[in-house]
Amino acid sequence: ISERKFPELKVIARARELANVVTAMNTLSRKLREAMALEEVRASRLMREAYEDLGSGTLNARGLRQRVLAQLDAEGAPTRGALLMLSITHLDELNRAEGMAAGDAVLTALGTALTVKAKVHHGVVGHDRGANFLAFLPGVERDTALAWAREALESANPRTPACVGIAWFDGKVSFDELLELAR
Repeated sequence: ISERKFPELKVIARARELANVVTAMNTLSRKLREAMALEEVRASRLMREAYEDLGSGTLNARGLRQRVLAQLDAEGAPTRGALLMLSITHLDELNRAEGMAAGDAVLTALGTALTVKAKVHHGVVGHDRGANFLAFLPGVERDTALAWAREALESANPRTPACVGIAWFDGKVSFDELLELAR
């Protein structure tokens, strides 16, 4: 069972009692394969829900934290970089005026744009909460992070301008300290 091998017997015995046993075993094997496949799909969905923000198409705060900590704990971890917090201003006003779907569309578009921009620098983006996105850019210099922040601001919807907080990573501060500095 641990190897997830549930074979079916192709040969059916001539004796009725043995034929019934083989048929029952084959049915059980088929049902176990189906149940395991459903559980794999369910586990994958739960994993996505636990670490991804389905509304913005990015990682959620937990997923971002896990990914950044994995990068920082890896062999050859970056010794510099930046954590940026991009806050969309007036998102609540847009939600009230045009509905939540309009706000969700802004979050999704910005999440996609930020993710594409961050991948250029092997970075990772997550939706922190509300109108806030976080981007971790490992190994970048200050000038690169500032340029990225300017481009990120330009990616924001003109109806919902944004502001950016930047915390510089020098290999000596924790993720929590970086997060506080970026806010």
